[in-house]
Amino acid sequence: MDKSTTIFHSIFQKIFNQYDLFKNCFIVFYMSNNLDINWSDAIKREARGLNDYDLGEVQEISEDYIVTERGMVDKDKFIIPKSLSSKFDGHTLHLNLSQEDANKYKQ
Repeated sequence: MDKSTTIFHSIFQKIFNQYDLFKNCFIVFYMSNNLDINWSDAIKREARGLNDYDLGEVQEISEDYIVTERGMVDKDKFIIPKSLSSKFDGHTLHLNLSQEDANKYKQ
């Protein structure tokens, strides 16, 4: 490869990587801001992550976060960004959150 081709390839790769990052950010932003969820209906409903991971019951919802609690005696509390919500089917709030990632939001 000659020098000009190498430079072009390098510039193209940087632009493509930035586009890919922008595209992913846009998808997350679009999904998190275009959910048709009546948030007050999700309170006291079940919350589930990826692979049906149990995140407990929704206790409260703020502008940016969802608070859930799991367990009867030894309660686990999660404070999860709303942007991780994928849908609410009337009974369960579904979140794009794996069991491993849920530990980051466990209080």
